[in-house]
Amino acid sequence: MKLRWKILLTIGLAVLYFWASNAFGETQQDKNRIDLKMWYNTYNEEYFDNQLPDIPVHWGDLTSQGWLGITFFREGENGEFIPREIIIDRRGHPYPRQALSSLQHEICHVYVHAPDGLDGHGPEWDACMLRLAVKGGMKGVW
Repeated sequence: MKLRWKILLTIGLAVLYFWASNAFGETQQDKNRIDLKMWYNTYNEEYFDNQLPDIPVHWGDLTSQGWLGITFFREGENGEFIPREIIIDRRGHPYPRQALSSLQHEICHVYVHAPDGLDGHGPEWDACMLRLAVKGGMKGVW
């Protein structure tokens, strides 16, 4: 009889643990989450000679927009676009290298100061992505 109660208690605690971790948004994916800001700073130093601005870079939920990542800009006094934040979708990146690929994509928007829709994927952006690849920034990413 004691063994049966121990088994039931163990199963009950396991169910409670899994329910609580899902109810409060903690998943195995979150436990293995990479530090995006650290990687942004690393790429900035290694591939952009610290020319990129110090902006917030973090995980977010972009599923309703259908995006894997986005860079937000603000308009400067002279009408130029100034990067202000990068968000990478937490649900669309089950593996770290996928998130790093999206981060590099967004970093190139920061580098060329161009949001999507305003030549954000034009020749300058293409050159930035190629620059990352040639300098080795894509190793292990794609």
